[in-house]
Amino acid sequence: LYAINGNYQFIQLSDATCQKNISQGYAFNYNSIDAQLSAPVYVCDSNKSRIIFTLQGNPPFTIQYTHDGTPLQFNTNNNILPVYFDNGNFVFQQVMDATGCFKTIAQSFNFQFDTIGVELDTPMYDCDSNKTHIHLALQGNAPFVIAWLFNGNPQSMITNNYTADLFLNNGNYDFIQVRDGTNCIKTIGQSYAFNYTPIAAVITQEKYD
Repeated sequence: LYAINGNYQFIQLSDATCQKNISQGYAFNYNSIDAQLSAPVYVCDSNKSRIIFTLQGNPPFTIQYTHDGTPLQFNTNNNILPVYFDNGNFVFQQVMDATGCFKTIAQSFNFQFDTIGVELDTPMYDCDSNKTHIHLALQGNAPFVIAWLFNGNPQSMITNNYTADLFLNNGNYDFIQVRDGTNCIKTIGQSYAFNYTPIAAVITQEKYD
């Protein structure tokens, strides 16, 4: 007998000549198993990738997966569960619930994210350009947006490179932040005031004294 969810009371069994009282009750409330995985999102605060598992079935659930080929699993009683993963190659294989039912997932993800960072070298006046040169070393996930103020006016630069060279005119500069391709932000909070004069020499017309 395959019974849908509900309350059952088995009362009696009878054959052609006899009867037997059963008096056995059951309450069935099972859910069919299912699993949905959200699109991964890189989380700046944790430096990990987050996947939200939406599970249906009969907890506890067991999720089986591999990380760089190593078999792993985790258990949960929650139907909605955010899980954070380090970098690497992940293959999510299946989810199994308390009844032994399982749902094949068969989804793969490869996470290769870097923590955002920025370093500014000491500014150096560049004689050839008559400007001040600042070299920036960037870390994170390109493209990068560098934002600063020049005499109070917003300025920015976009680059796909992990280094940037700025040649700046005289004035006041406030470097605010760097944002990378995952929308992670690194605050810079560095200010400069440049007031250099280009080198020059003038020789007057000679005059015999």
